[in-house]
Amino acid sequence: MWAAMIALRQGRLHDVPTYMGDILNSQSSNPVFIQRLMVALYGEANAKLLGSSIAAIGHLSIGQFDTAAQDADKVISIVPNYAEMYLLKGLSYCNIDENKKAEEAYSAGLKVDPSFSMLYFLRAEVRSKLGDTIGAAEDLDIVGKSDISANLKPYIEAAQAGQFSCKDITTSK
Repeated sequence: MWAAMIALRQGRLHDVPTYMGDILNSQSSNPVFIQRLMVALYGEANAKLLGSSIAAIGHLSIGQFDTAAQDADKVISIVPNYAEMYLLKGLSYCNIDENKKAEEAYSAGLKVDPSFSMLYFLRAEVRSKLGDTIGAAEDLDIVGKSDISANLKPYIEAAQAGQFSCKDITTSK
């Protein structure tokens, strides 16, 4: 999960589907043991927070987008400045074609962390779908000047040609 989140933060979109596949294909240990271990290491409240964070990307990985958005909201209600949860929430809504909700999630994440370039990139897609071509172009311009622009160059070009979808990110390999 954390590898997928780091890849998203760094704009390494080509790695994300692989990590999503790893999440789906992992032979996870006993979940009761994992929960007890998390409680022992981090305390009950933090274990619940970590569990909801992990659940959000897990549900996103298996295509349970409504549930993933709900999980992200649980985390956001406790830690409102956790920008990655806004990204997961936006991806969830984007995957079910609720573009206005996706735009709202990405925008809320940018209020928390205006340097999170991937949020601009993903918001550009939904803005384009909503008919806000100026807003989409502004977002892509910001991404093009960002520190992750080299990683995103082929995706920026695809987005400008209307050939990029958030669904490309969540499709596991």
